[in-house]
Amino acid sequence: MVDSIDIVKGPAAVQGGAGAGVGGSIDITTKVPSSTNFSAIFNAEGDTQQKRIVGFDVGGPLTSNIAGRLAVTSNDSGSYYYDMFFHQQQVFAALVDQVTSKYTISFNGSYVDTQYRENDGINRVNQALIDDGTTSPARHPERCVGLRNRGFLTGSTHLNSRTIIDESVGNGAHSSTPCCR
Repeated sequence: MVDSIDIVKGPAAVQGGAGAGVGGSIDITTKVPSSTNFSAIFNAEGDTQQKRIVGFDVGGPLTSNIAGRLAVTSNDSGSYYYDMFFHQQQVFAALVDQVTSKYTISFNGSYVDTQYRENDGINRVNQALIDDGTTSPARHPERCVGLRNRGFLTGSTHLNSRTIIDESVGNGAHSSTPCCR
């Protein structure tokens, strides 16, 4: 639904007073069909890390007083990491009827369907992991007795840099969002 976003830095808000935060403004321009010119844009993105995005945006006058716009984007990206992905399909449509010079009716709606897996990362990173990809294995529960026992940590384990930590099935997210105005 967004055609462009302009972010302008500025002074802090008067009611907030001086502070660490910087104020400013955000100007969000939504997609609106042109009633005078027809336009069509097709775009495709890709890279060596499995980024795959395609889309098109068409719009213009349909009659002397009605204009329409349709935008479709499909993101079927993979990742550098094994079993990670970001899939999103979105459709946006707008219809504007210029009833009189002072009265306009506008309909717009969108549908977005998203599925993805996050890389939860590694906590307790040590220098060995940074230098050569190795880390200490987990504690051995059978050797730990009591809360204050430090247990035994032996050896090291090499981690593949392309493996995500949470490999359990079904740990992704899914969202399906229709919207009309």
